[in-house]
Amino acid sequence: MTNAGVVRAAEERAHRERKNHHLKVLEAEAIYVFREVAAQFERPILLFSGGKDSIVLAHLARKAFYPGRIPFPLLHIDTGHNFPETLAFRD
Repeated sequence: MTNAGVVRAAEERAHRERKNHHLKVLEAEAIYVFREVAAQFERPILLFSGGKDSIVLAHLARKAFYPGRIPFPLLHIDTGHNFPETLAFRD
């Protein structure tokens, strides 16, 4: 590998590490918010459509309270754009 190749590989590794750190910070912030909401509100609820954003939020909620259960319900919102498998899973 040439010197330029070594430098490029090091730059790419540093970039990946910065991105990974940024994602970990965002994840930690989301987990903190879930815990604060659960602690401060009487009846929180997480709306869930089955889309990618809802799936990520449900996953973060699960991480926030693991190994326990999520202390609030998920309410499915039928957007009318669901796969039959999504509705079967919900039901």
